[in-house]
Amino acid sequence: MGGEEVRSRIEYRGFLLIERLYPGTATDRIRRPDGTWRSSFPTIVCEPWTGWVVARRSTGGAVEELATAASYEAARQWVDLREVDVLQELASSGRYPVAPLARAVLDGAHDALGPLADALEEAGDPHARQVRGWINT
Repeated sequence: MGGEEVRSRIEYRGFLLIERLYPGTATDRIRRPDGTWRSSFPTIVCEPWTGWVVARRSTGGAVEELATAASYEAARQWVDLREVDVLQELASSGRYPVAPLARAVLDGAHDALGPLADALEEAGDPHARQVRGWINT
């Protein structure tokens, strides 16, 4: 695309949710009503903005963009919202080993669901049964 910067990325069940920051646009040339141009201090034409890209990894490992979305909520429609919400809550909990295992799942390591469910069961967490149910889906 251009000068966009990746701000965050979540990978889950084969989908990538990528937040990009687009730098916006400014110009130092302004067109007058008579059709002539004048130079000026840079004028902002478009403020910087963020957007989300929904993508999937191909079998060769390349990233294939599937759709764009204006918000995180719209991008999440491609995956089960409840699962992502629970995993993000667990990943930000700071609890060991729950938080790093949940972060691993969000980063694409689907095989970490089993150890995550085990850790939640050992901790008596109410999400344990729910997470265990996601393993074979």
